[in-house]
Amino acid sequence: AFIEFESTPSVLRPDSTVYLQYTISNQGNTELTLLPNVDARPGGWSVIAGSNSITIPAGESASYMLGLEGNGLAVGGPLTLHLTTQDGYRITWEGQLDVVEEAKPVLTLTGFTDSQGESISEIPVGTPGFVGQWLIFNDGSSDWTPNLNIDLPDSTWEGICDPVGEVAAGGSAEVNCIIIAPNFAMAGWQPEIGLTIDADGIERSASALVPVASNPSVVWTTLSIDESIEGKSTLFHLEILNTGNTVIQERLTIDSPDGCSAEVEGSDLIDLAIGETQGFRIKITPNSPGEVTIGAGFENSNIPGSNHASTIDVAADPSRDSGGGAGTTLAVVGLLVFIVAGLVVAGLLIVRLRNSNAPPSKSPPPPAAFAANPTAVSTPKPASDVVCWGCNKPIEGTRRACPGCGARYHESGYFCSASSLVICRNCQADVNTFVEEGSS
Repeated sequence: AFIEFESTPSVLRPDSTVYLQYTISNQGNTELTLLPNVDARPGGWSVIAGSNSITIPAGESASYMLGLEGNGLAVGGPLTLHLTTQDGYRITWEGQLDVVEEAKPVLTLTGFTDSQGESISEIPVGTPGFVGQWLIFNDGSSDWTPNLNIDLPDSTWEGICDPVGEVAAGGSAEVNCIIIAPNFAMAGWQPEIGLTIDADGIERSASALVPVASNPSVVWTTLSIDESIEGKSTLFHLEILNTGNTVIQERLTIDSPDGCSAEVEGSDLIDLAIGETQGFRIKITPNSPGEVTIGAGFENSNIPGSNHASTIDVAADPSRDSGGGAGTTLAVVGLLVFIVAGLVVAGLLIVRLRNSNAPPSKSPPPPAAFAANPTAVSTPKPASDVVCWGCNKPIEGTRRACPGCGARYHESGYFCSASSLVICRNCQADVNTFVEEGSS
């Protein structure tokens, strides 16, 4: 009998499973029952198939399969297969198991540096990022080129590593990876940052928990400014955004120049979570036109971006327009003086008219009337008892009378005559209603 190896030789790994196919031919004239034996095999391999006996009739052939499994540390070397009958007849096949030696990578994290190469114990957020440094050792006897995979907390982190070439047996290589943490990574959080390498299917990882550095920052925005007029209060609106990685709890302060008051309407407390916004209304009262700059800031800290300035154009008060203001003021004063003077004159006229209502006293006859003829008594013509309402003098002859109040006026020849009037000076009745009276 003889053995023919049917499988194609291949290079195995220490943890491989391999099946070797044989054809056994019985060239004798008796039936053969053969017992397999593969005790002569390299270390680390166990038989998983082909340990049962094989019976081959005379003149025929049979297939035989031997199965071997490596334990991960299996090595290559000579393999001997014995097929033996009970009476001691034996046929033998000798071959070779070719096993590649497993890579033996070692990975060590050496530390983190900033973009300038300075060692850091806290990682910054945002660009330009920081650098993670690892060292790869090859403790095996074969050369390999590692595949690199940066291990980051989630997809919001970014990382890229410099490529590494072949690492010779007994050699080493440095790995530098640029890592960018998101701006909103909370200060004090300790994410795990690591690197995994694959050397011919053998993986190794090295990582560390590193705290995130504090990076507070805010951004102010002037949302709107109402129209501002000197001497009047107006509002403008601000919004603040927390762009850092810490909670902001501050008190808002407002600075304004001399001649302009400014204050926060409502609460002046700033309380912002990461990425949160808050709005404020600022009331200002400028005393003069022109540009006014209002400053906003924090009371107890100087966080980047915390100071903000808004420039406001203050318009002049239209009621105090320069150029016409003095003339308007003088006109108003003049009007007031005219009104007061008119009132004074009207008061004097009223007093005079009231005095004219009293009947005039009669004058005694002149002494000459008695001296001319002492023996004869002369009776003079009595004076009229009717007095003109306009001039307060007696009216001789024809006169005009107001039927409404009984006031009399000279007919003509006097400045106060009825012909020169429009209305009665006493009751304001129309002069056309006056009636003519004769002397009594």
